[in-house]
Amino acid sequence: MNAGLSGFFNSFLALLLYGFVSIIIIALAMLPIGFIVTGLRATIYSILPSSPMFFVWLQNCLNWVILMPTSVASIYVGYCEIFEFESVSDT
Repeated sequence: MNAGLSGFFNSFLALLLYGFVSIIIIALAMLPIGFIVTGLRATIYSILPSSPMFFVWLQNCLNWVILMPTSVASIYVGYCEIFEFESVSDT
């Protein structure tokens, strides 16, 4: 518990900056979903392949497929930096 609190307080500004940048990147990854919600013929059928909005939906899914592993990797690297562990790439 002490190590976690000291790690948090020692890197508070870095974690705050990481949070703000993450929020911006997540907002950019979710941007195409706004076209589905407010776009033409925005119904539940917009995710069907015959719909013109399907490709917008597909792009949104692909954005998250790229974003989630990248986010998990960046959190792991940040954890290793805060607690000064050797990362997997160092071995």
